[in-house]
Amino acid sequence: MTQTIFLWIHIAVGSIALLAGGIAAFAVKGSSLHKRSGRFFAMSMALTAVSAIALSIMNYNPFLLSIGFFTAYLVGSGYLWAQRMPLQRRYRMGRYIGMAGVLTAAGMFYVALSYPVMSVVLLVFGGILLFMAGADALRRKPPKNPIALHGGRMGGAYIAATTAFLVVNVEWTIAAWLLPTVVGSPLIAIGIRRYAKRGVKG
Repeated sequence: MTQTIFLWIHIAVGSIALLAGGIAAFAVKGSSLHKRSGRFFAMSMALTAVSAIALSIMNYNPFLLSIGFFTAYLVGSGYLWAQRMPLQRRYRMGRYIGMAGVLTAAGMFYVALSYPVMSVVLLVFGGILLFMAGADALRRKPPKNPIALHGGRMGGAYIAATTAFLVVNVEWTIAAWLLPTVVGSPLIAIGIRRYAKRGVKG
């Protein structure tokens, strides 16, 4: 019964995240619509990650457990860098989140060794996580443009939501898991560069 409740919560908040994230992505950055939809996206994705972790523990699945923690890092880090608090404080908190992300990446690599069917997915996602979280953990001074980090992390979280939608509605293949990342990552990079040229800071 408890597992069924968490499953329905996971489906509901995941659907909200997919809709809210799409609105935030296409809304004018910095506008009230972008901020409101972004908050809905962050909250719903956080609940999606928590419910995924809970479901993976109830019906033990180390693969999905890793994905749940990966998503939690993306949302936590992305949300942090857009907050209106002193940059120095965000920098310190970002380092702690980054350390947790590095541990999660290590766990993903470990699970990949004993989960041969989808090991490629874990290795790819674990590598992406290690790159981002490692940069956060090892950063020696506050970033010059935290909004770029916000965009990259939240964009990654939306890729995670899109991936979950495809995996549920399409056959469980490596292509379904990796296609959103292959398509979405360059688009996120282009968007970040465009706003960086406009001098958008955090």
